[in-house]
Amino acid sequence: MEVCKQFAWEAFHSSNEHIVKTSSILISTIVCRGGLGVWSEIIDMLTEELKNDNQVLIEHSSYALSLIVEDSSRAFEGNKYNSSLDKLLNAIGSLLQTSENENVIVNVITTINTLIITSNSVIYD
Repeated sequence: MEVCKQFAWEAFHSSNEHIVKTSSILISTIVCRGGLGVWSEIIDMLTEELKNDNQVLIEHSSYALSLIVEDSSRAFEGNKYNSSLDKLLNAIGSLLQTSENENVIVNVITTINTLIITSNSVIYD
């Protein structure tokens, strides 16, 4: 699995938008099929990409995060990932205020909606 994760992350930083898009799906598939524990740091890694100047990376990071958060929602019902969720909420809150990309905004809203459903304490603090 480590080789797949490394390949997916490297491909995610391609200069080709189609490769970035496809690798974002691969990243989310790895986590969705293997569980968040198989790549628990990916939330923080993708959250950092939301601060990137590259709009393609922002769009596909937000997309992968929306898929991961939705599929891993039960993992967020506890407190284990509160630090990552706090960083994620700050980053997507900023995107809601600054992004003009419709896909990014839809991805962010989907992520927020899923997190509200989890009733995680980070959402309600």
